[in-house]
Amino acid sequence: MKKCLLSFFTLLFAAFILFGKPGNGKAQIGENKKYPHAAVVSAKKSASEIGKEILQMGGNAVDAAVAINFALAVNYPRAGNIGGGGPRIINAVLQMFLNVAMHKMDAQQAIAMPRIHHQHLPNFIYYESFTLGEHVKEGLRNKGHRLKRVRDLARAHILHFNSNGWIETGVDPRGNGGAAGY
Repeated sequence: MKKCLLSFFTLLFAAFILFGKPGNGKAQIGENKKYPHAAVVSAKKSASEIGKEILQMGGNAVDAAVAINFALAVNYPRAGNIGGGGPRIINAVLQMFLNVAMHKMDAQQAIAMPRIHHQHLPNFIYYESFTLGEHVKEGLRNKGHRLKRVRDLARAHILHFNSNGWIETGVDPRGNGGAAGY
């Protein structure tokens, strides 16, 4: 339970610090990268490399996050800040956490899965392709829910400590991004 909570808060922190709007290009869904010592993931591979260098020089996670955000502010201004995405961040993080903790997915699989989001006001259920079956959509409509299919719901990246103690990274295929570690 303690490891699950640690993973959840790590995901929440990573999404909060490194969250960005979808980019123009798509990052390829790559292999599930694993690092034994430290890792960072951000909206740009070059910013992730800077964060990795800070960690290698003895900096902590906050030092790396600040350096990444400075780098993003210069070369990817839409992502070079804290916040963005509002309530969709919480749903994205929760769905990634459930994919890892309950469905035993690796980090890259968990981040690539389609997502849903219920926005109380306005009362819509937003969903990505291949998320809801037709029978589920029909049942929701029969209960008065309004549904709206969207291309991308939220974009985040994932760091997960696996059972071997290695750090797995996942780069969201909904936009640009990159992982770095050692």
